[in-house]
Amino acid sequence: MKRNVLLTLTVLLLTAALLFPATQVFAEPQSGGTLRFGILRDPEGFDPHINYGTTSTAVQGNIYDTLIEYDENGEFRGALATDWEMEGDQTYIFHLREGVEFHDGTPFTSEDVIATLDRIKDPETNAARHGRIAGLFNYEAIDDYTVRIVLREPDATFLHDLASFTLYIVSARDIENGMNFNRETNGTGAFMLESWEPEGEYVFVRNPNYWQEGLPYLDRLIQIPFQDDQTRVNALISGEVDLIEYVPWQDFDYLDAEFSLFTHESLYNGIRLNHNREPFDQKEVRQAMNYIVDQQMALDLAFGGHGDIKSGPLQPAGSLFYQDELEGALLPDHEKAMELLAEAGYNSPAEVPPIEFTVAAIAVHSDTAEVVQEQLQAFGLRVNWRTVEVSTMIENRTSGAYVMQQDGLSMANPDPDYLRFLFHSRDGSNHSVGVNFENERLDELFEEGLKTIDYDERKAIYLEVEKLLIEESPWIFLFWRPQAEAAHPKVQGYTTVPGGLGMYNLSRFNQIWIDDSVQ
Repeated sequence: MKRNVLLTLTVLLLTAALLFPATQVFAEPQSGGTLRFGILRDPEGFDPHINYGTTSTAVQGNIYDTLIEYDENGEFRGALATDWEMEGDQTYIFHLREGVEFHDGTPFTSEDVIATLDRIKDPETNAARHGRIAGLFNYEAIDDYTVRIVLREPDATFLHDLASFTLYIVSARDIENGMNFNRETNGTGAFMLESWEPEGEYVFVRNPNYWQEGLPYLDRLIQIPFQDDQTRVNALISGEVDLIEYVPWQDFDYLDAEFSLFTHESLYNGIRLNHNREPFDQKEVRQAMNYIVDQQMALDLAFGGHGDIKSGPLQPAGSLFYQDELEGALLPDHEKAMELLAEAGYNSPAEVPPIEFTVAAIAVHSDTAEVVQEQLQAFGLRVNWRTVEVSTMIENRTSGAYVMQQDGLSMANPDPDYLRFLFHSRDGSNHSVGVNFENERLDELFEEGLKTIDYDERKAIYLEVEKLLIEESPWIFLFWRPQAEAAHPKVQGYTTVPGGLGMYNLSRFNQIWIDDSVQ
């Protein structure tokens, strides 16, 4: 397999520096059995090109496949593409896997890859990767099992896009027939969705024609929502389920001792500020918010101190792109906050208009939001709490229907380019597009960072990016929070993907098996 050496080196350096692979050591795998998986909430939808959040990836990623994927070390490997090569710096040739079928028996060919890219490129789809695919120069099927993709410019993160959990390959025939991808499924993945019921069970069965020989081991996978954290933990302890996600930090020590605990810091908490809405239409007020909030206190109270605050640098600690010189730039400074409010025309915090704070009804958001609200109110601001369902919070991301909103997201990829999916005016589907946030210089830097391969040059570019984001303060930047899954010891083969890629852990159930000898 031929690859661009510089691109590969960058990825290897990032994944080596970015932490913590964890893989269970297990005996000979056994086939058969059912895994009951306790999830945080109902999946918001099934569409493989929409980002519904981490919980939904356990549905999408076990039904569908990408062209390439991350292995247990965070490196690229073939999936529906067996291998690929480059012609120059901008042309990729992908050789597709033969003999693969969709769940309905339709053969997989290059036609499906082209139709998938067309669907993502179509603005009507509202796909998470729309901006990226729309920016491709050209793509075509050379034959039934070969696809050529030509980029407009060299792109340091293109392979990350192809491995993304929002770029799964779908059937061209399903697209042509107008299938409702949000409620119907038909992939090439290890499991087929047999039945589902909101607030009930999502039942998957083994794909007997799965392209990975001998996999999956499980006969059935059942996902059950438990929105209450303690109820979800108790379901694992009692044996009602075998695996859970979103383990609350209070239970880390017990579950680590009595069960199998898998921790990772692949998600971050922050608070969106809508720059179109008063008082955040003034940059000084947005800046002041970052100097009022004590991130360490919020992390200590909401997550027991597990995680790392964003003291200034916006990359994870350990990243080669961590900007040391920004450390301390976002630490609390109430005197500076008062000065900024005065520059905005407010002589005291009491003069600032009341702020509506939108918070989803899940503990990983509300626990943080409660601490932040108390801090803002102690400073003298008036903050009105508004509880919404998770579905509304997700809709708000793209509609901008909020003044201030607590949120938590995962990195789009283990690269500083993850910030582009938040703050680029066109590609920022996770923030900017919803509120029409635009900074021309920031756009230029993101685009320059994409086509720059040299590490030192890229680091300098993203240093300027982070300085601009601190100046613009479109968010209150908080912390990298802990995420964890826990399993009964009989659950074997569960892996966590390193390098900030923890959202992919739950899309790899094809490797899990049940050890019947463990009670």
